[in-house]
Amino acid sequence: MLGTSGNWAWGSGVIVGALVFGVGIHLILAQIAKRVFRQSAEHLPLRGTFLRRLHGPSLILWPPLCAYAALPAVRSQLPPEGVVVLDAVLYGALVVAAT
Repeated sequence: MLGTSGNWAWGSGVIVGALVFGVGIHLILAQIAKRVFRQSAEHLPLRGTFLRRLHGPSLILWPPLCAYAALPAVRSQLPPEGVVVLDAVLYGALVVAAT
């Protein structure tokens, strides 16, 4: 009913993997943005400011978004109380990232 320890480990592993995947997406997009703005240096004099302002929200947005996308895959593996708490935490993180 509440799941075995193997199910907990699998579900937690999927969520942690999704968080790591989100950090990877952030790093890839940050490198792409740096290269694009490096090539257009004369057209965008404030590119450093733009990249700094983009870096923080991107790092806050992608990991919870990936974990929220992976949540339906682990919903049956985690106890209902854990799913409700995880859903609320991830939703709150997405709201914070969007503001």
